[in-house]
Amino acid sequence: MSQGNKKRLKGKEKKLAVMDAVKKHFGFVHTSDNVVDAYILAQIAKALVERRVSHSYQAEVLYNVKVG
Repeated sequence: MSQGNKKRLKGKEKKLAVMDAVKKHFGFVHTSDNVVDAYILAQIAKALVERRVSHSYQAEVLYNVKVG
């Protein structure tokens, strides 16, 4: 397996990347990264309740939040 060329983002750069991904995936935009984070968790929880998790990473995120 070859190593990827991914760069670990930090700080504001990381927050902006997450906000951009949420905009692309869900079409949701807000100026507060905290609101965007809450929106992501709400969408993942909704999908789990409705039993329509479209991505394994969504389940992984909720599991990690629950376990801490």
